[in-house]
Amino acid sequence: MRILKILSPLIIGLAFFLFTACTKDDDPMPELIANAGPPQNAKIDEIVTLDGTGSSGPGDLTYSWTYQGSIPESEINFQNKNSSAPTFVPNKNGNYSFTLTIRSGDNTSTDQTVVIVSGAVEIGGVLTEDLILQNLESDASLPDYIVTSDLVIPGGFSLRIADDDVIIWFMEETGIHIQQDGMFTNSANNQDYTFNSELKGEDGWKGILVDNGGIDLNQTLIINAGKTNFADQAEAAAITFSGSACELISLSDNEFVNSFSYDIAVNEKIPENAGSVAGNKLSYSIPIKAPITFMGFWDKEVPNIMPAVYDYIHLVPSGISEKDEISDGYFYFPHGHKYYIDGDFWAGSKAALYEGSTLYIKENSALFFEGGFTSMSTTDSKNLITGLNGALWKGIAFTGKNSSSLNLWECIIENAGHGNIEFSDLSVPVSATVYSTSISGPRMDGSEIINSGGYGIYHDTETPTNGRVINSVFRNTKQAAIRINLSSIDRIIPDDSNIFDLAEDVPGVLLSETSSEIRGVVHNLKNSYYLIDQDWIQYTLLELKPGVHLKFTSGHAFLYRYSISDQMLRMKGTADKPIIIEGYENKSGSWGGLFLGGRFDIEHVIIKNGGEYILENATERANIVSAYPSGGSGKPDWFKNNTVSNSAGYGIVMERSSYNFDFTNPDQANKFSNNSSGDIIDKRIQ
Repeated sequence: MRILKILSPLIIGLAFFLFTACTKDDDPMPELIANAGPPQNAKIDEIVTLDGTGSSGPGDLTYSWTYQGSIPESEINFQNKNSSAPTFVPNKNGNYSFTLTIRSGDNTSTDQTVVIVSGAVEIGGVLTEDLILQNLESDASLPDYIVTSDLVIPGGFSLRIADDDVIIWFMEETGIHIQQDGMFTNSANNQDYTFNSELKGEDGWKGILVDNGGIDLNQTLIINAGKTNFADQAEAAAITFSGSACELISLSDNEFVNSFSYDIAVNEKIPENAGSVAGNKLSYSIPIKAPITFMGFWDKEVPNIMPAVYDYIHLVPSGISEKDEISDGYFYFPHGHKYYIDGDFWAGSKAALYEGSTLYIKENSALFFEGGFTSMSTTDSKNLITGLNGALWKGIAFTGKNSSSLNLWECIIENAGHGNIEFSDLSVPVSATVYSTSISGPRMDGSEIINSGGYGIYHDTETPTNGRVINSVFRNTKQAAIRINLSSIDRIIPDDSNIFDLAEDVPGVLLSETSSEIRGVVHNLKNSYYLIDQDWIQYTLLELKPGVHLKFTSGHAFLYRYSISDQMLRMKGTADKPIIIEGYENKSGSWGGLFLGGRFDIEHVIIKNGGEYILENATERANIVSAYPSGGSGKPDWFKNNTVSNSAGYGIVMERSSYNFDFTNPDQANKFSNNSSGDIIDKRIQ
């Protein structure tokens, strides 16, 4: 028993030792576990902190983070990558993945996390550095940026869109304000490329104000802009140019959608950049309002596209005291557009209106084309120049400097000639739809002048011209449809293709104020006549075509004088189209008469109402004074089938020098009636 008592403590001790030894050998090392933190949501340009503090393991742990993503790591400012809480700044929407590796001794553990970046970046206020906008949102229907207050670009700074499909969303009452020497562009640097961009606001927004700044904007959708105007701007517009120092580098291939006011408004003349405004698709009822020199920005080959229904392009000229000129020398009005010229327009550069276009003119205003004007169109799509909403306006003046010309081809001009045209370099003495002093003369083909308050065309020069008026219509002019100098008849009226729809007392052509004579042909005026307001003195060859109707004003006569050359006066009408020569007042003795002092061939001519006074070198008043001493070949048929009537003196007086043309020979079939002093008096036998 004693031995047992002694061993018991030993047994107990051994058992305790064995138990405790076994417990230490069975306790495992702590597990090394990396924890990169839960997924996070973030916004662009916000500092994002990753969280690896949930990682665990024995001893001292080391941390190492790596980034996986399509955006270069250098662009996200990834900092403190060997800490438990590194940071980065996302610059685009999307998923940013990171891997955390922790190490304890030779052991490592990894875990991953993701940061989901979404939503538009809010921008606004005054830039303090250049701002580059990129495509941030993977969903192409969502905006990349939201403008929460006016985004102001001060001098020396730029706002540049540097990616395709960037969408900028504007809150109501916000816009982009480009101040002097500031720049807004979506063009890439050092390459000929522009990015597709979109600027919009659902409830409307101010638009873009180029306030003596610069813009280079192309291939851009501009939606719902121009709802309200910027401060100090009288009117709203999707894009407004304000100030004479604006720099318009390019504004092409943009599309304006649902603009609340003008798509483009230009308040002052700005430095020209020819061809810089091209191919824009416009939306508002008055798509553009600008000084008329803005037409110099338009690309002649790539015209801007007007809305399906719109009023006009609103163009403001400088007025009667200042000449408007284009640097490349040409005002170009592209085909098929409508334009409103808001005031008197003095064009120092040439101008051209192309097919199917309309010029609306402000009431009481005028167009003065010093450098030349051409209206070019087709019969099926004539150009129209008319007063706005039927307004009466003064007309078109042309002085033809620098050998320029006035060409009206397939053009309708309405409601002009109401008031005399006045510019600082020009004072027109008459009212006319077209007033010209050019030696080249007006050229008109297939055109119409309607409802002129004065003359249709008034050509004010004594110099013979090479102009031409053919295939044209003159309707309801208050004075003569065409006024030219006598010597220009055969050049200005080269055929009988014009049509005259005038009151009975209004002549088709008024001939006056010349010391020259015509050498050529006088053609019939359909439904009208020539009014001659001077003596017609002729020495050279002259032919009057069938149907020609001449009326002389009181105190004037037709004097065909002898020439030593073999010249002839040919007046050969037909039974259906006789030639008529008479006084304007259509009564006996209302003009001087016809003096035949040279060779003549007269047939089917009605000569009446002459004998107002005794013609020079005559002894009696008469419709006809015969004073030609030779019968040429002696043929007596040079005067036949004619009617001589209603003279205030004789029908014919044969002066002493006259050859016996045998006027009363029945074979000549001449008719005489109502001649106050008798039909014929022969001075040769007295």
